[in-house]
Amino acid sequence: MKSLVSLCLLAALFVGGCRDAGKVASAVTQDNAPPEGYNRLYFATSPYLKLHETNPVDWYEWGDEAFEKAKKENKLIFLSIGYSTCHWCHVMEEESFAKQDVADALSETFVSIKVDREELPGVDHVFMQVTQGMTGRGGWPNTILLTPDRKPIYAATYIPHDPLLELLAGVKKLWNDDPDKIQAEGDRINSILAPLLAVSDPGTVSAESLQKAADGLMSRYDELHGGFGNSPKFPSPANLIFLLRMAERQDNDEYKNAVLNTLTKMRLGGIYDQVGYGFHRYSTDRIWRTPHFEKMLYDQALHVLAYTEAYQITGLEIFKRTVDEILTYVSRDMSDGNGGFWSAQDADSDGEEGKFYVWSVEQLAEVLSSEEVTLAKGWFHASDAGNFRDEATGAAMGSNILEFTREFPDTDQFHSVVKKLRDAREKRVHPLTDDKILTDWNGLMIAAYARAGYAFDRPEWIARAQRAAAFIDKEMASPDGKLAHSFRGGQTSGTGFIDDYAFLLWGLVELYQADFDVAHLTLALKLVEQLKGAFLDEENGGLFMTAAGADIPIGRPKEATDGALPSGNGVAAWNMMRLGRLLGRTDVEEMGRDILAAFGGNIAVSPDGYIGLLFAADFTSAFTSEVVVVGEGDEALKMMRRLQAEHRPNAVFVLKDASQDSDELASIASYTELLVAQNGKTTVYVCHNFACELPTTDVNVALKLLLADD
Repeated sequence: MKSLVSLCLLAALFVGGCRDAGKVASAVTQDNAPPEGYNRLYFATSPYLKLHETNPVDWYEWGDEAFEKAKKENKLIFLSIGYSTCHWCHVMEEESFAKQDVADALSETFVSIKVDREELPGVDHVFMQVTQGMTGRGGWPNTILLTPDRKPIYAATYIPHDPLLELLAGVKKLWNDDPDKIQAEGDRINSILAPLLAVSDPGTVSAESLQKAADGLMSRYDELHGGFGNSPKFPSPANLIFLLRMAERQDNDEYKNAVLNTLTKMRLGGIYDQVGYGFHRYSTDRIWRTPHFEKMLYDQALHVLAYTEAYQITGLEIFKRTVDEILTYVSRDMSDGNGGFWSAQDADSDGEEGKFYVWSVEQLAEVLSSEEVTLAKGWFHASDAGNFRDEATGAAMGSNILEFTREFPDTDQFHSVVKKLRDAREKRVHPLTDDKILTDWNGLMIAAYARAGYAFDRPEWIARAQRAAAFIDKEMASPDGKLAHSFRGGQTSGTGFIDDYAFLLWGLVELYQADFDVAHLTLALKLVEQLKGAFLDEENGGLFMTAAGADIPIGRPKEATDGALPSGNGVAAWNMMRLGRLLGRTDVEEMGRDILAAFGGNIAVSPDGYIGLLFAADFTSAFTSEVVVVGEGDEALKMMRRLQAEHRPNAVFVLKDASQDSDELASIASYTELLVAQNGKTTVYVCHNFACELPTTDVNVALKLLLADD
């Protein structure tokens, strides 16, 4: 990818910066024109695009209208990609896109396109690869210059106002004086990048790769503060889940203690919202104190899954409480009334990052008694000078990020203080909530509510997962299982990509094991069929990121490495294997194994970059269990919950309720037809790797059979 670095004649334009605000004007000429003072993004549904609807920039959404204009008028394309809770996206909008001089400079030479990365993840992925290849780094806002036929010629992230104007002027001159040179550069970059987007290297994934991945994570472990690396420090809950499973597999206390220490330090730190609950995106420092304050739905889901598994292993109350609090936050602040989950909450309010979340001692005193202020200062590590420091200068800001230096108290007085602070904070200006509903992130949240619901026997959490699944099925899925990606304002947008299918598949596999509704398995099978028919790389194996026919420039991407989320290929492979075991369908499981094998060579080179796929590898190489409970009503469900309370990540659970019509279950999982209750009593069938034990009606015997792999 280093060979992509080019157009050095433009590099000198990246210096300096300033801030300003601008007057709004409209340059829209379409027939269905927006109101005066608005551009085309007035008609967008994305909250991020709506933030730019009053810019004087003549913005287009990604689509044919913009591309045809660029070709017809022989203009370059200025592509800006971001998302609604991106701090520097807001900065660039305020200091550049809201200014008339930038709008004028863009309109002379470019067709300007604004993309919400969360609505068009395939487009975002391709152009992030471009930016990383051309600059050696990535991030948002992502700024790409393209030829009229959408070949990249230049890439950067945030660009301040003055350097942006210099860049636009320089490119204008080049385009006017020597357009063939720019076209040739676009052709060259395109020819290098296109073959790299879909590369996969097949091979067998061995236990050695699992070990190397665990060792790779541990080599970066921060023994003092928990987590991996220095700063910025990301929670990476999927990595923690993987390391927990490796700890269980090997009875390795070093791995386990690293995870438990990390989970504890994060929960006590400022990265966790101690008043309103939920995790912020990441910590800007090593000690988990100063977060980047945005909150993402997917982070909450993965944290719930990590803390649930940690509680199942340890029984520590802090982990159980954390799950409860995160789900309280999501239900309260991130839930749509129709059942879906919203996407994110911004870091900024009143134009300041973190203002909603931090407290001066004076603000504490406005809410609490003098005795409570003294207690709160001790509990939350708060001081008059403040522990919230400017990231650039290190200067104290006079405010405090609430954190704990030791485990929090569990007293009535403590809970009363937290409630007073939460009630007072509700009166502040809130950060923006991105209220679009994304299929993939909702799939993760369904998995989290369902898994926590059956692990903790909390029917209300299972019911919340059911509502979300019903919403997705009704509003975002067609009868044959095709998915839309996004929903907002009563409208869907974007065709589903790999994560939509893979993460919803994960959610349905977990939800079936929470409520045992066969309809979830039926939809899960439809998703597998869609992945096979529209995403599978028949020639090289693995799943493409986008469905066949998607309008993605440069090349059709295929991604197996993990980012903030485990890869869609990894999640799909793992949950196809689990679904295959639930249904007794070896063809479904084999598809998952084939996806894993498609990236075996990649995994061997850098195992800890493929944790999502290693969940699947762990499932294939571990001692797996298939558990079927046959009985009636509450008695059978009670027996099931006893079995599910243990930490069994490589077990799948099926309930055959004899008091209901079991033909539906047998129609999709035919092997269950032969499983019957013994002597009229609730009966457990336990199988390991396709070899079954004798059925038992004694739950303690069943638990021992499940423990046989220890």
